[in-house]
Amino acid sequence: IRRQRQMCIRDRRITAPARWCPGNHDELDAMQQTAGGSALMEPVVDIGAWRVVMLDTLVPGSVFGMLHDEQLGLLERTLQQEPERPHLICLHHHPVSIGSRWMDSIGLHNREALFEVLDRFSCVKALLWGHIHQAFDSERRGVRLLATPSTGVQFAPGSEDFQVDTLAPGYRWLRLYADGTLETAVSRVVGIDFVVDYLSLIHI
Repeated sequence: IRRQRQMCIRDRRITAPARWCPGNHDELDAMQQTAGGSALMEPVVDIGAWRVVMLDTLVPGSVFGMLHDEQLGLLERTLQQEPERPHLICLHHHPVSIGSRWMDSIGLHNREALFEVLDRFSCVKALLWGHIHQAFDSERRGVRLLATPSTGVQFAPGSEDFQVDTLAPGYRWLRLYADGTLETAVSRVVGIDFVVDYLSLIHI
């Protein structure tokens, strides 16, 4: 029975391109070694009419994020290359305040440098990030600002200090249309009693 269940899970994998975007829990060297020369670590991928750019905000040994000059240069170059193509920019750390004191202190520390680049290109349609373990949906100068909840423990929105939520694990899905518009929502695991494992939060 267990083997049949494992085979069923394998058969339900999504047949879609996969990319890895480094975050504060990752070891970049190990990621690159595991990727083994595949496309997993390539930061730019064209999907239909859209271009998706994945930025590395990892600061080794730190919880907060930064975009180094190399990453900012990569972003600017790819935007210049395809100014007519709608762009989705992905990164791990949140580049805007989410109204949570403890989380905002460990977000992207040089967010001004990011927006100095983005504000010069009308082809940027959305930013997408993780890190905050909660859903977020806002807008800045016509650019959609989106965060995905965690596939594990959720953090309570608007909390001053560290606080977990009781919501079930989830993810954000997006549909990207050729005219530059998008559709998105959050889906969560259903049919389970989700209990927070506090031991898993020790290194967060």
